[in-house]
Amino acid sequence: MRFTGKVAIVTGAGSGIGRATAVRLAAEGAAVVVSDIDDEHGKETVSLIEAAGHSAVYVHADVSEEAEAIALVEAAEQTFGSLDIAINNAGVTRDQLLMRMKPEDFDAVIATNLRGTWNVCRAAARAMVKARWGRVINVSSVVAPSAASTATRSATSQRSASARPPPSSICFTVCAAPSAPAR
Repeated sequence: MRFTGKVAIVTGAGSGIGRATAVRLAAEGAAVVVSDIDDEHGKETVSLIEAAGHSAVYVHADVSEEAEAIALVEAAEQTFGSLDIAINNAGVTRDQLLMRMKPEDFDAVIATNLRGTWNVCRAAARAMVKARWGRVINVSSVVAPSAASTATRSATSQRSASARPPPSSICFTVCAAPSAPAR
């Protein structure tokens, strides 16, 4: 098992790509901190992992809030003793024609998709630098590089979040995933 002894956080792990990622990491030996804003679905993901005989815990976290991202990382460290992998998968869409989009919808997209990614990266980096090892993976949509006319806000935030930071002792990886409908 490739991730035996590693601890991973997966945001947006209540369904879809996040859930599949959390389940796979656990199957590969990682202890997984499942995070989402949908408690029911997040806890379902933990149940799936535990039913397969693996370790997981659910932590409710709205990653657009810095304090909640910090608490998420602290929960990983307190529960499993460290943090090795952070997967930023949480994202929202509110896409529609530019003329019809409300400012609060735009703000919600930027808050989760861009600032939320930054919040988790920043909190995780502190733990990883202290440990002198870590991996951060930022998941974005395949729409990010070439936005459709109705997807410009989400694509802009995801394209910004997928920009590769400068080389460091912490490895940042960007993954493009198929777009999923908003919950």
